[in-house]
Amino acid sequence: MFKKIIVFFVLCLAGNLLSSGFSFSQGFNAVTTPDGVNLVAVGNAGQLYRSGSGGTTWVSVPNGALDMNDATSLGNDVWIAADNGTVYKTLKTSSTVNTYNVGSSVDLHSIDFIDANTGFVCGKSGAVYRTVNGGVNWTSANSGIAAVDLNAIDFVNSSSGRVAGDNGSIYVTADGGASWTSEVSGTVKI
Repeated sequence: MFKKIIVFFVLCLAGNLLSSGFSFSQGFNAVTTPDGVNLVAVGNAGQLYRSGSGGTTWVSVPNGALDMNDATSLGNDVWIAADNGTVYKTLKTSSTVNTYNVGSSVDLHSIDFIDANTGFVCGKSGAVYRTVNGGVNWTSANSGIAAVDLNAIDFVNSSSGRVAGDNGSIYVTADGGASWTSEVSGTVKI
């Protein structure tokens, strides 16, 4: 329930950003806030915006040209999944944006961290990667997943998680991504 409230709050704040006069024709792909005051919104072509006022004012932060597809935050940290195997890490406040790579050029669609060190990212062609050092290094963690585009990843702890993708695909793990099992979703569209 708390997660739904935060998502609603973030979407309202993103609407405030869009109505505040910023011209960003590509739209945003994700927005995250660890505390409801500091927000980070990301989009295509390296578009990254920060707000330290709960969404009342925003600042554009130039960040290259890659499409940034998802963002997540925990405590003071913000991680961003982008194209070309790129993961960005920054702080919730104005700070440097650090660039890391999962070791592949695959486009990454979704990212989730369960603590400051352990995180997962997923993307095209069944790609799933895991980090245990805050995003600095990544290892492949997709045993048992077909070459389907994965669009969302969510972990409840370091062992249990799910990914969802194209054609109604859903996979579940109980061992931190070492192995995945397909679940029947009952649909061919997600």
